[in-house]
Amino acid sequence: MTFWELITGRKKGLMSLSRTELRQQELLLAKHRDQLLARIEKLAGDKQDIFARGAQTRSAEVRRALAMEFEARTNEQLLYARQLNIKGKELLTATRVRLARENRESAQRLGLGRIGQSDMARLARMIEDDAITAEVYGERLDAVLGAAADADRSAVGQPTDAAATLLHVWEQLDAGTLKEAEAFESADAQVRARAGRQSAES
Repeated sequence: MTFWELITGRKKGLMSLSRTELRQQELLLAKHRDQLLARIEKLAGDKQDIFARGAQTRSAEVRRALAMEFEARTNEQLLYARQLNIKGKELLTATRVRLARENRESAQRLGLGRIGQSDMARLARMIEDDAITAEVYGERLDAVLGAAADADRSAVGQPTDAAATLLHVWEQLDAGTLKEAEAFESADAQVRARAGRQSAES
């Protein structure tokens, strides 16, 4: 049974799985996600090689062939990116439900017993919607579950403030506003500082 069938199923649905079964689903989804990441990264490397080869040659025929190859790799990359978005949202769902199951108080706060087929149908539609990113889905998943749990944001794969800082440093590096030699030290210092503040607040 696929994860999609677990979400939309009536007899053996996601909400009827045990903690062990949910953890198995998590591990399987994480494995698929990592495989997709590896494929996307390989395609990105292939595209860089193709671009470099095209820049080095002056042959119109070779460049035309390389351009078509670059386009094919890009289309493949976009396909895997869509699958990765879906897989990330599925993993987020499995993790969120498992965490609630492991903590009875969380389960009561999230109202897992009140989740019906209409709620699961909403989740299924959001997972399939390419326009909804994993981050946005996480927020809407909280709304469906009836909570905006901040404490486990890192555990379920949503960017924390510290992680968002690292993403910003990478963007600065991409834009050339930050030198590579300084980037790691800057990111490490900022993430440590934010993580320290979050620990103190909690």
